[in-house]
Amino acid sequence: VPAKQSARWQVAMELYQTESNYVDILTTVIQLFKVPLEKEGQLGGPILAQEEIKTIFGSIPDILDVHTKIKSDLEELVLNWSEQHSIGGIIQKYSKDLVKTYPPFVNFFEMSKETIGKCERQKPRFHAFLKINQAKPECGRQTLAELLIRPVQRLPSVALLLNDLKKHTADGNPDK
Repeated sequence: VPAKQSARWQVAMELYQTESNYVDILTTVIQLFKVPLEKEGQLGGPILAQEEIKTIFGSIPDILDVHTKIKSDLEELVLNWSEQHSIGGIIQKYSKDLVKTYPPFVNFFEMSKETIGKCERQKPRFHAFLKINQAKPECGRQTLAELLIRPVQRLPSVALLLNDLKKHTADGNPDK
């Protein structure tokens, strides 16, 4: 990588780095919270009912799948950088998936948050489960509800980065 990179490359890198961070956060949500809650044969019975787990996590696994693919494509693009490459094309490639996976989550985010609060108040085992897992370094001192707001924030932040990218794109590029 040359020492001085173009403004366009820097925005592409920022998009890749934030995408990578986002995928890590979603992976943490699934591995640290969703998977253990769904585990069969929990001592003392299930911590939460299936319906509560579904309400809390919604389409997070589908959102993670799409973003894992986007991250992989962005990584390929920054590793084989050329000013002519289209970054918007990557987002466009997954637009149908994004349109399918985000609304169910974003539209029911408040319900997800309320369910976490209600279960935490009414179920001491869930409260303890959250306390233990939210204290782990992967959570970066954030609660499950704070981690779950990330999908609500992600698309607007991608839109801002794409607008920034457009400013630094030559007229002949498909991203313009």
